[in-house]
Amino acid sequence: MTSLKVAVDKLPVHEKLKPPMKLFHSRESIYGIFVWFTIFALIVPYFLIRWFGTTSMIRYLPVIDLFANVLTNAGNNTFHNFFNDVYDVNANAYIDYVTMNVINVIALAGVAITILYETTVNKKNMRRGMVIAIAMFIMTYTLPTRTIGLVGQGARRWMARMRGTEVGNNYGWFGMLVAGIFAFILVMIEFTIITYLI
Repeated sequence: MTSLKVAVDKLPVHEKLKPPMKLFHSRESIYGIFVWFTIFALIVPYFLIRWFGTTSMIRYLPVIDLFANVLTNAGNNTFHNFFNDVYDVNANAYIDYVTMNVINVIALAGVAITILYETTVNKKNMRRGMVIAIAMFIMTYTLPTRTIGLVGQGARRWMARMRGTEVGNNYGWFGMLVAGIFAFILVMIEFTIITYLI
């Protein structure tokens, strides 16, 4: 038995056995996932369509993952940990993996709808649609996935250092605010590129 333990200890880190994944972390995480999908995937789209028409989904759906990312990765330990598993890029439980991929599919469907709209309805230009696709994939999908969480965590660490305290569970609101502002700036850059530069 000891030789097996020694053999496992000599394995590279990526080859060691990981503990099995859980289905979900806590009851709060299930509530948070339900609340998030109810608000951002049902209620907000309903009112956007009702007030601004179906074309409002062209601007909303591609950035739906940013809302999840800000609440999960930047503001973790906020809202009593309700939203910690909505868009967890580390996927420590099966529910993390499922919800992150469902949100990504919704966002990518929004990008596809935007491309279709730009190439067939708005400007009827395939080149414009493809350039918009590249810009949107970079600005709303590829770039923010890890970056928003890092910005929020960096803001929390900065605030803790400025106040001379431990980060721990503190300053989640500040991290979420800074990451939200950063996400808003990304969306505005994307909007500017799509509207004025292409």
